[in-house]
Amino acid sequence: MRSASLVLLIAGTVGCATSSHPANDVGWNYELATLYWAVGLEGDVAVGDGGGSSSASLDDPLGFEKGAILHGEMERDSWSLIADGLYVDYAGSTGNLGPLTTQVGIEAAIVKLAVERTVASWSASSTTGRIDLSAYAGARYVHLEVELDVQASGRRAAREDWVDPFVGLRVQIPMGQHFGLELSGDVGGFGVGSDLVWDLSTRIDWNPYPGFGVFVGYKILEYDFDEGSSDTIRYDVRLSGPLLGLAWRF
Repeated sequence: MRSASLVLLIAGTVGCATSSHPANDVGWNYELATLYWAVGLEGDVAVGDGGGSSSASLDDPLGFEKGAILHGEMERDSWSLIADGLYVDYAGSTGNLGPLTTQVGIEAAIVKLAVERTVASWSASSTTGRIDLSAYAGARYVHLEVELDVQASGRRAAREDWVDPFVGLRVQIPMGQHFGLELSGDVGGFGVGSDLVWDLSTRIDWNPYPGFGVFVGYKILEYDFDEGSSDTIRYDVRLSGPLLGLAWRF
């Protein structure tokens, strides 16, 4: 596993504020964006069953590890199709066992698919557009690998695959002719795969030219997962940090 980095976040998450959508009421609208996520990690991970296990605590909320995002969304009328992919490759060390050092490696690939529908709209002004409230639902597929190498007790590693259902809400608020604000969040797991997973993000869009935008924001993704097999993984980790991105719309 490579040195501490969040390498790739592929394919889509939620789209832009309503004021930044193309003025096209017929057919499909599309958004494609690239983003940088300066992410930090905090929480607890463990590998092994009750007969023998290793654990470590992560405390790096301002780590500003590297993240790259490619975002896509398809919208038509009040419906949207959303896809979200995430790849994490993290390696670090912690001294949570006193003088002993634990080397921590985490690799995770996450694919999120959802269908969204606008459920309510309010007119903001004749020049800025409308405020939209949307609901969405879907599922996340997760592939997780965790490796802990504890000084004096050796290496333990395990991998798991699971699927989490989720539901969420998104609010899109116009802020003038060239700006928009978006708030979105979802919750899932419900014991189907994870005990609980939640994803919260906010972003401000600036659209200086038709079909092109720049945005800044903040994203939090937290997992509470405990797989009770012979290769038990406990993954109670929060990833959070600021976002910076470019968007193309057509």
